[in-house]
Amino acid sequence: AVKRIYQMAGVDDGQFQNEFTNLARLKHRNIVRLVGYCNHIQEVPAMYEGKFVLAEKIHRALCLEYMSNGSLQKYISGMNVINMIGAQATE
Repeated sequence: AVKRIYQMAGVDDGQFQNEFTNLARLKHRNIVRLVGYCNHIQEVPAMYEGKFVLAEKIHRALCLEYMSNGSLQKYISGMNVINMIGAQATE
C-alpha cells in the first residue's frame, strides 16, 4: 500500500529519513510494516515579491506492507465492531 504524505511543516530531509528509519525498525504483529519511501522534489514557478521564482515542491510517500483484511478504519467505524470483538475473543 502507498500512503502519500502532505505538507510536513518544519520537517527537513534529515528528520524525515530518521523517522523513516525508526519506523522501519518497528516489528510487531499489530503494526503494519514500513517497506520503503519515495521522496521527489519538483521545481514549480511561484510568485515572490512580484517576481516569478522557482520553488521546490516536495512529494513524499510511504510504502507499507499490504494487509489483505483491509484498513483498520472499517473496523473502528462502527460497521464491524461486532466482528472485531469476535476476532479478539478467538485470539
